[in-house]
Amino acid sequence: MSDIWRRIVTGKAGRQRIPERVDRQHFEACVFTQILWDLKTGDLYVEGSDRYANTWAQGISWETYTASVEAYGQMMDFPVDGPGFVAHLKTWLSTIAHETDVEVTGDTQAQNAVVFGLAHLLGIRLMPRIRNWKDLTLYRPTPQSCYEQINALFGGDIDWGFIERHVPDLLRIVLSIKNGTITASTILGKLNTYSHKNKLYQTFRELGRVIRTGFLLQYVGDPELRAIIQRETNKSESFNGFAKWLAFGNGGVIPTNNRREMRKYLKYNHLLANIVIFANVALLTDALNELASEGHRIDPEVVAALSPYMTQHLVRFGLYHMDRTRRPKPLTYQVAFDPEKIQEEREEGDEEKAEA
Repeated sequence: MSDIWRRIVTGKAGRQRIPERVDRQHFEACVFTQILWDLKTGDLYVEGSDRYANTWAQGISWETYTASVEAYGQMMDFPVDGPGFVAHLKTWLSTIAHETDVEVTGDTQAQNAVVFGLAHLLGIRLMPRIRNWKDLTLYRPTPQSCYEQINALFGGDIDWGFIERHVPDLLRIVLSIKNGTITASTILGKLNTYSHKNKLYQTFRELGRVIRTGFLLQYVGDPELRAIIQRETNKSESFNGFAKWLAFGNGGVIPTNNRREMRKYLKYNHLLANIVIFANVALLTDALNELASEGHRIDPEVVAALSPYMTQHLVRFGLYHMDRTRRPKPLTYQVAFDPEKIQEEREEGDEEKAEA
């Protein structure tokens, strides 16, 4: 229970292990408010509720689906009939498996198969960073598929017939998302809280196993892809660490379970992070231009590697004096380096290395 609700329910600001008194009406309001947010986020599910408010009924009609599915298949470059869709997936997975069988390096960890399946149909290529093979199952294109180097990685078979029977259901959900009649977050929330015996959940999971297996095979067989994923993930983690450093109040813990307040907290935190990043870039630009004015050579590749997530010069605690009469100096948006001169120096260096 949050501190605000605790004061309302118990009438006291301090935390007690066993409250002396509880206002029943306020306590009921607190409980039902939490239930409301848990139902919206998918943390709580009422069994049988789909009989009264069926999420899938909010999708497009089958008439609209029939009229638009062919055009969507052409745009996404895959067949929309069951047999053709399955044949397309089998060929794609078999090709990747044979290419990966030539050279194997890398490590991976399991990712949510349902998310992979939905993202694929929406035209989104998921590229998460992979760490180890523990608790992960890769699926063969066919039960007869056998490989020289990667055969031991496979531990399951895809139920292609199940996917084939439910392709129209999958594509109807995707077209409903595209048309705006239902959101992807709603679908994912329902799929994650639904019983695993639900046919739609099982179909998305089976499709996701195909897409995830293909991605993992590409991941272990392509060093360049692994480098790209590692580099981009490092950028995201650097920003997250920077934003977390700025959110030092309350130990970095969001002091509420209210979803709206949590979003507001995150938005303000990211706003502050972007303001500090802007200030850091302005300081870096001024410092680089000062070096250039002193005759130092500024290399664009070195500048591109500089990080705006600096914190050594920032003081998070203490008193701040704001001089509202002081006007900030004009911003400089360019770094004074000579790309042509730098390129000439690089070519000369390469020639000297070649002669040596």
